[in-house]
Amino acid sequence: AFVNQLGNTLQSKGKVLDVTIGAFNSTTSESYWIFDLDGLKTDAVRRIKIMAYDQHLGENPIPLDAVGDISWVRSVLNYVIHQRNVPSDKVILNIPNYKWSYTYNAVTSSWTIQFPFSTHTYYMSRPSFQTWWQDVYKENYAEWTDAGVSYAAFYNNAQSVQERLRLVTEFNLAGACFWVLGREDENIYTSAIPAELPGIR
Repeated sequence: AFVNQLGNTLQSKGKVLDVTIGAFNSTTSESYWIFDLDGLKTDAVRRIKIMAYDQHLGENPIPLDAVGDISWVRSVLNYVIHQRNVPSDKVILNIPNYKWSYTYNAVTSSWTIQFPFSTHTYYMSRPSFQTWWQDVYKENYAEWTDAGVSYAAFYNNAQSVQERLRLVTEFNLAGACFWVLGREDENIYTSAIPAELPGIR
């Protein structure tokens, strides 16, 4: 009701309303996020942005795993568009361009996620940084050591972002957006976006 009233009021003033929702691919996960998808299909809302990242948010501990496995992202879009009947041209895919990094605890033989996240340039500059493309996830995995501490990360760069931008065309979406500004691989803007969405700004 609030969204409808807000959207209609904005429209009367020549403005539009976009809303952002969590990513879910089942009735159970939709219930966890508590978004009213049916209510958000209204004409009062121009676009619905889906935060298709942080796949394991809410799990404790958060496992050393992909930020958002591309098969999971695809399942989210299938669920929202084909099962919940949200028009695809109303959907914007919110793509991660950051990293989840973890430290290793030798005592407990476990990985602990680190906050806050550092910049792409910082990670790439670590002297012992080694990285591998994880084709099943369409994300990158890395390991390095710093001051005797072992680190690992799943991270997104121009290559992984480009893979997700292809879903915009595959699902005929309204477009894409990104989280977050200031920590990303700048090649996202110079190579990934022009390659998949030429002429789009």
